Amino acid sequence: MDDDLQTYRFGPKPFISAFIHHFSDIVAVNLLMSLTFLTIVGIPSAFVAGAAVFLRIFRNEPYSLRRDYFTAFKREFRRSLAVGFAVLILGAASIFAASLYYRMSVGNPLLAIAAILCIALAFVWLASSFYLWPMLAIVDLSPGVIFRNSLQLAFLAAPRNLIVLFSALIVGFIYGWKLPLSLIVIPLFSFGPVLFLSTHVAYDGLRRYVIRNAGNIPRDGTEDENFYLRH
Repeated sequence: MDDDLQTYRFGPKPFISAFIHHFSDIVAVNLLMSLTFLTIVGIPSAFVAGAAVFLRIFRNEPYSLRRDYFTAFKREFRRSLAVGFAVLILGAASIFAASLYYRMSVGNPLLAIAAILCIALAFVWLASSFYLWPMLAIVDLSPGVIFRNSLQLAFLAAPRNLIVLFSALIVGFIYGWKLPLSLIVIPLFSFGPVLFLSTHVAYDGLRRYVIRNAGNIPRDGTEDENFYLRH
């Protein structure tokens, strides 16, 4: 059996254990993400770099946090740019459209339905991003194929994705409620914990819906076989 399948464990207990044991690393990744977010164009590759570090943690591989983060950030910068911003922009546009339709929906049930559909669409784009970042970090597929596979997994693993979405909404609500005080905490503890959870869930989804292909080169620097979704 593959060593990865022997060491990786999915579920609440392994996740909580990893979260506690690697808490300082999660904070460090959050800080690195916040710093690289300042470049604006580096936002997608920052998510990929954070996922790359967390994948090593979940796969029980040796890692150097700063080295692995910036290696993935530089390597996937161009590849993640278009597809990463596409998902982020589509999600933001769906939220904006939902807000617009909601404000205009007084006395018009069709616009209220349109607002609900836009919210559902925003959830789909956000759930797709859970798989987009780890796949960009770990597989040598074209961005278009990764985008399509991420969209498929948003539906295939819907129940688990809802848990991550709910967690992200809670974090967003708390920080929004505590503004401007939360601005002090966001650079240290915001994106990191949510990405840690979404990467844990996404990696199990990748293992569940993939086939091994030993003839392909992994992008994470290990000797492990690559992952490909079943078509």
